[in-house]
Amino acid sequence: MTWIIKPFLLLATILYITLGVYINMYVFDPVDGWAFFAALLLPLCGFIMAYVLGIIFRQKTSFCQSLALETSSLNCLIVLAAIRFTLQKPAADLASTIPIWTMFTIPGLYVVLSILNYIKCSLCSFCKSRKEEKFRHFSIASGIVNQANMAALSAPLFVTEVTDDEQASMSEKITVL
Repeated sequence: MTWIIKPFLLLATILYITLGVYINMYVFDPVDGWAFFAALLLPLCGFIMAYVLGIIFRQKTSFCQSLALETSSLNCLIVLAAIRFTLQKPAADLASTIPIWTMFTIPGLYVVLSILNYIKCSLCSFCKSRKEEKFRHFSIASGIVNQANMAALSAPLFVTEVTDDEQASMSEKITVL
């Protein structure tokens, strides 16, 4: 039965999208830079305000992030509903272009935030690996302790991980058996 419904569902989706775009063509008129900046500023302010309030009320970081994302995405819907219910029909249509553009800019904000998070995580892991390499201590340990008729014994090099908070320089221990 679903093989019959899927083509009709696709046709209805295409019809609603094309009809909705055709009816609301005024939204796609050229928008100046300040209007686009204002449309981007609304979800950004919601994101920052919700994240800061989450930190002030001592919430977990993951909760602060989800709170900020939800607040930023719902800002444009609140403004759009307020404009539609307060203004008359032609003025409401013209005034709702900025909230509609805000809905278009929200995914761009999420992409920018995820790219910044990826860069931050990459830099943190790079700094952590550099710090670990800086504090490695090298020592020579023998795998075979007693061999007959040998004065000196060559031993493989083992790297041991030692974290010294007081010692900031690299030290080597060389043992000759």
